[in-house]
Amino acid sequence: YDLGGYPGWRDKQGSNRWISGEVLLLRDPAQAFAWLDPYENFDPTKPDEGEYERVAQDVLVCRRTCVRAWIYNYRGPLDGAKLIDCGQWLTGPPRYRT
Repeated sequence: YDLGGYPGWRDKQGSNRWISGEVLLLRDPAQAFAWLDPYENFDPTKPDEGEYERVAQDVLVCRRTCVRAWIYNYRGPLDGAKLIDCGQWLTGPPRYRT
């Protein structure tokens, strides 16, 4: 979803929509999440609060390899948010850019 200044992914059971993103191998996940979690407004000590939650998700890399990765699932309101049909927030049609 286009949330204005940033995108938000919402997990929907049974959805066959794809999104594009980057998969990074973290040398020190604890150090990376110490920075990323607050940035994404996620507190692992209070997982039911905040705008996002960090969830493990199967992702397809290079259209052929499935790996398990952490993804931030948007939990906030979708009032006025536009679905990004192409799945690419930055490279999608101009109406999705801010």
